[in-house]
Amino acid sequence: MGITRKPHGTGNLKAEAIHSAQPELKEIGTLKRIVEVCWDKSTSADPDAWTVENSAYGQCAVTALLVQDMLGGKLLRSVASWKGGSVSHYFNELPDGRVLDLTRKQFREDCRFSEPEYRDRSYVLSYPDTASRYEILKRRFIFASGLR
Repeated sequence: MGITRKPHGTGNLKAEAIHSAQPELKEIGTLKRIVEVCWDKSTSADPDAWTVENSAYGQCAVTALLVQDMLGGKLLRSVASWKGGSVSHYFNELPDGRVLDLTRKQFREDCRFSEPEYRDRSYVLSYPDTASRYEILKRRFIFASGLR
């Protein structure tokens, strides 16, 4: 299945659509390809620094929430640190215990990560900006994957 960047439409935001998704949408490679075409500056935590070349930049919390929707599991948070800076970073622990980080590529190779901690979904969504960006990403994902 080839995914190309198209203008983003609005899908129907029904939770049942995500939970009853076709099995192929729950394959990590397919999920990753669809999510990546849905990212843009409006889904980034730092839209002014977001670029097409580093499309994963600022997408970690909203992407981790969407992965949890599709695959289940738990949300993990660590602190990504590098010379001159640090930032909170979210990713997933899948139900089988594997760790999945679809936005790791936003960081340089010399980046270090603190020991991860579990975070509750309601905590992550308690930030209005994150909740808004998540809704945009979820809407785009539903549209791009044909879940409407």
